[in-house]
Amino acid sequence: MKALQSLYRFEFREDDAQLAEEIGDLVQLRVLNVVLNCSNCSEAKVLTELAKSMGRCSQNLCKLFLEDMHFNANNMNFLLELPSPPKFLRVLYIGGTIDRTPDWVQSLTQLVEIVFWWTNLPSDEIYGVLYKLPNLSKIILGKRCCSEDKLVASGAFKFPQLKELILGPNDGKPRVFGFEEGAMPKLKTLEMNFHKEDMILDGVQHLTSLKEVRLRGWKHNSALHRAVDQLKAHSMSRHRSEQLKIIVTYF
Repeated sequence: MKALQSLYRFEFREDDAQLAEEIGDLVQLRVLNVVLNCSNCSEAKVLTELAKSMGRCSQNLCKLFLEDMHFNANNMNFLLELPSPPKFLRVLYIGGTIDRTPDWVQSLTQLVEIVFWWTNLPSDEIYGVLYKLPNLSKIILGKRCCSEDKLVASGAFKFPQLKELILGPNDGKPRVFGFEEGAMPKLKTLEMNFHKEDMILDGVQHLTSLKEVRLRGWKHNSALHRAVDQLKAHSMSRHRSEQLKIIVTYF
């Protein structure tokens, strides 16, 4: 058992402190997928022990997936005080409300992919932190990732290796996804799902390396059609060899 390298969808409840402690014995773990199924765990011993165990497994851990089954439970805040954060992650998934992006995320120099779902973070805690990661090549932002109406990539957010950005299903905020001049200069692929009529895609013309845009939504979604028209117009303004590949998929 101690030689186990992958652990998928391992569920913890409030009274599973002993089980959380035992995870720390799996020092060969390379993949850890934890599901928190408790509504009042934020101050519970189970998360204290889980934090310690993650530290004991940190030397080999390269993929970490953390899911909270209870939105607004703030169970993910235990990540803010990890005694020994993992240093060699290549993939990080945080699916649950959290007050801010953990400080240690900025030190993940080998991270290539990050996923935020249900995090409900201010916009500055998303792009304003992630752009500092030197090898990050893929970002997935899912449902309720942001607490603000607008999520805008500033021109200061260079993202040295970012190639793919996926803006997933959205039934709340943000409403506007924007890009300022100079933002994400190496981005090649953009994917966006339209679930509401008032969603806005703004500033795509500033994504100078963009090659492909994938849009998904209901066939009669007016916001989706506006985005398609906008992208086609921008594509036609480019040199023929640099025109966008636009893929539209209807639910």
